[in-house]
Amino acid sequence: MNRPLLACVAAGVAVFVLLSPTTWGRSPPPSVPLPVAPPPPVGAGPSLATLAPGFELGTFPLPIPSRLGPGSVTFVRVDPAVVDLEVRAASLTDKRLRKASEWGHSPEKARAVAVINTSMFADDWLTSVGHLVVDGVAQNPRWAAQQNSLFVANPVGESGPRAAIVNLGCADRDAVVGAWKTQVQSIRMLGCGGENVWSQQARSWSSALVGADNQGRILFLHTRAPYTMHDLVDLLLATPLDLVALHYGEGGPEASLYVRGPNVELREVGSYETGFLENDNNALEWELPNVLVAVAW
Repeated sequence: MNRPLLACVAAGVAVFVLLSPTTWGRSPPPSVPLPVAPPPPVGAGPSLATLAPGFELGTFPLPIPSRLGPGSVTFVRVDPAVVDLEVRAASLTDKRLRKASEWGHSPEKARAVAVINTSMFADDWLTSVGHLVVDGVAQNPRWAAQQNSLFVANPVGESGPRAAIVNLGCADRDAVVGAWKTQVQSIRMLGCGGENVWSQQARSWSSALVGADNQGRILFLHTRAPYTMHDLVDLLLATPLDLVALHYGEGGPEASLYVRGPNVELREVGSYETGFLENDNNALEWELPNVLVAVAW
């Protein structure tokens, strides 16, 4: 959700209040009604499919309905020890925006590929709002105030994980930056103790998030149903996904998830956003400047 932010800090916990939305000079694309599949039964466990070693696709019902009815989470869970995680940025190549599915067309020989939003972007529709470095090349060298989540990949050394989510509210930022070649800054949704740090608000939207579990696996999470972020975090913490970190990707119709693998091609798009697109009719992928891609060989 590419919107201006006002951040405040109270008692050492980051609390984020989103200001009035704006389209950044770009109108929503025309939409057509999207057929709504029946929700999975409430209380059901996750439905999982292994598309490649270390690469799982799943769905999970949410026990509390959104303002538009029952909601569920689609997620991709990858093991960075065997699955490559990379950031692709239009501004560092041909400056051409692409849909998530277009970003995911390569490499063609991959056994499975998943694509999700990295983080919010500025009104030039290219530059990340927060700090963004890809393979040592800075797309945005500046740091956004009070954005305390950092997705990292491509470690400088050979020991340790190949990708992670670092909570900058409880880490030495300089040490973290020196240890990783790829860095994506965004809003943290969990505190140092795993608590929900997104304040409650009236506004709700579809969302794309990146998470990490207690085994060090990275998760791409997409929810079309609109929830307040505070409620969504609480719901995700109550699932068996064992999340220990949550990194905000995008919200509203821009929130995207694309997955392809053996006999599977999935396009998840967002729609509803309070004050911007207050309906569930969007069926089109929006073009994106920066994405996180998982590639299983």
